[in-house]
Amino acid sequence: MARKVTKSARQKARKAKPEAEATYEIESIWGYRNVEGKQEFLVKWVGYPITDNTWEPLENLDNCSFIVNEFLVSSRSVSRSGRSRNASSSPRREGIESIHMTSVRDAELRAFEGLFRVSKGPAIIVENTIDTAGRPKAFKYINDSVYGMGVQPPNPDFIDSCSCAPGQCGLGGDCSCMKEALIINDSGAIPFEKDGRVTAQANKLLWECNSKCGCGPGCTWNYTQRPRELALRIKRFPEKGWGLILDQKESVPPRTFISRYVGEIITNKEAERRGQMQDTTGTIYLFDLDYNPEKKATYSIDACKLGNETHFINHSCDPNLSVYMLKSGGNGGDDNLMTLSFWSNRWIKYGDELTFDYNGKYVPDWHKDFNGEANRSQGTLHPGEGTTPCHCGSANCRKWVHL
Repeated sequence: MARKVTKSARQKARKAKPEAEATYEIESIWGYRNVEGKQEFLVKWVGYPITDNTWEPLENLDNCSFIVNEFLVSSRSVSRSGRSRNASSSPRREGIESIHMTSVRDAELRAFEGLFRVSKGPAIIVENTIDTAGRPKAFKYINDSVYGMGVQPPNPDFIDSCSCAPGQCGLGGDCSCMKEALIINDSGAIPFEKDGRVTAQANKLLWECNSKCGCGPGCTWNYTQRPRELALRIKRFPEKGWGLILDQKESVPPRTFISRYVGEIITNKEAERRGQMQDTTGTIYLFDLDYNPEKKATYSIDACKLGNETHFINHSCDPNLSVYMLKSGGNGGDDNLMTLSFWSNRWIKYGDELTFDYNGKYVPDWHKDFNGEANRSQGTLHPGEGTTPCHCGSANCRKWVHL
């Protein structure tokens, strides 16, 4: 339930409005702190992303007592051990404990956000109003994949690049990247639009330019290599745990690049070993680097301990992301070294959770006519070895995820 406050409660000059419109609505309270004896509450504003949350003194929230009390009650119901408080606890003690728990939770979330400070893109905010879970203890954020034991990095002496002028890739017959793109794309279409989106006719294997190409960093054929542009948020969900949310007002159209899946590139043998270990915990972050299901992958990416924001993308039986493999002349002559990327398959709006199908069953409507893949999965897959219950909540949920 939202509550309105006056402009005095918002001291962000860049969001200032004319005095006649200086009324803002509180969506929820996210935290509490005591600054030199002065009580302040962390406010989430209706219609504004989490990056615009502000700390407000209690006097600025005098007509929002319901939301403040609701926050205190919800905080009071969670103890450090996760148990409900004893009904005999005094209101004063419960109030102190709730404030303490909120402070502990807030500190954990700030530490969690610290993992993303090295990210090349807008700051990533962490939200948890569900429980006291904090940052993954063994996880480290990286911007680019690293090479594990037994995997040779690309040889710089074998980097193949085009010599196109900026903005000219794909426009002439002399572009070596375009020639490669047409070879691997059986639809005969170039992989990218002028705005950097993937073309509807492209298959799931795309050829892109690399850092050595003459077209430069502004080329739309190397869009996935630029710093992340989208504002994202990590959010805690019941049952599903952490998930990734779009945290910007501007909606994202279909076929837009979201992010690369990065981690440690390992051999297939090592992936088999780690897969057996991760199976016991139900937290599998292995992704084969292949595009041909009939061919055994030479390499895999493990994002369990090293990864970026895509580490937190959940499964859905009706996902809004599709997976594409990227190849380029930057692989140093090793055709098995590829990049895994996520692209939107429909419009994504503010607050939507970003998801993909862990079983690879989903094909967006605009893509089916061009690549001959199977239609969207229907019905329920039966549980068995290597399955886990699905909590995606979509209308066509298969109830189980086969990992």
